Amino acid sequence: MKKVKINLISAPDKNEIHRLLKEGLEFPDSYSPNLDALSECLADIEEDTCVGLFEPTEESPLGGYIRLINSVFVDAEESNPHLCVFIFQKEGKFIQWHFDRSGQALLG
Repeated sequence: MKKVKINLISAPDKNEIHRLLKEGLEFPDSYSPNLDALSECLADIEEDTCVGLFEPTEESPLGGYIRLINSVFVDAEESNPHLCVFIFQKEGKFIQWHFDRSGQALLG
C-alpha cells in the first residue's frame, strides 16, 4: 500500500493547497487547482493508497475551504476502494477515521 502524508498546515492559500496535493499524490501535470480536478484525480487512483492529511484548525482563514477538501476526499474514498484517508488537525488531533468497504478499519 502506498502511504502519503500531506502537510497543509502552513499553506497560505488555495493554490498552495492544490500544489501540495498534486505533488504528494503525484497527480498529472494537467491537474488544475480546483475541487473538480481533485475529485477526478482521486477517482482515478488505482493503487491502494492511504492518505494522511495534516490540516490547520477550522478557525484558520482557509477553514471553510479545508472542509470542502475533506468532503472531496471522503466522497472519493467512499467510491474508490483503493483509497483511505486519515485527517488530522494542527494540534495533532485525529478528526476522522475511515473504513474499507468491508467495514475493516484501515490502518497503515
